[in-house]
Amino acid sequence: MAPITTDSADVLILAGNNTISKAGLHEGMTLLSHGRANRLVVVLLYPLLSGQDSALERECARLISHESLRLGVKEERSSVISVPIAGHPITRSEAILVTDKLHGDGVRSAILLSDGFHTRRSIAAYRQEASRLGLNIVPRAHFNGYDCDSWWTTSKGINDFVKESSKFVYYLARGYLPITSLWRL
Repeated sequence: MAPITTDSADVLILAGNNTISKAGLHEGMTLLSHGRANRLVVVLLYPLLSGQDSALERECARLISHESLRLGVKEERSSVISVPIAGHPITRSEAILVTDKLHGDGVRSAILLSDGFHTRRSIAAYRQEASRLGLNIVPRAHFNGYDCDSWWTTSKGINDFVKESSKFVYYLARGYLPITSLWRL
């Protein structure tokens, strides 16, 4: 149910949110320190007119610096891409901006590190955009607050499953993702 890739890539993408999961950042930095990629890109989402982007970037930079120091990874191997949220579909808009930026930087392969059940929708959106640019992206889920083998035993796990499954169906129904996303992870 949750993809755990053993691939290596040019870049690790820590999929966007308006907060940074310490567990996700730690996993990304650990994979980076083990040579699974050359660099880590942390994607931050922020409301277009909020003015909060610089505060989020500063906090993210602080967390990256702390994890880099702790794991012995050079700080310059990590960067932040800020994605303004201008409306729906957020995950697809994120994928368009990030894949365009990475393609412009010469990236050919990436591991998408995404939060649990969000991974299916996130990888579908990223692959849809990456295919037009010749990028190869593979998923890697990380779970925060519950274990992937027993998510149904916690209210957070059940809530995340229902919420993300509903959003995935919404993306399919609105045509934001191809129907082939149903059977390809």
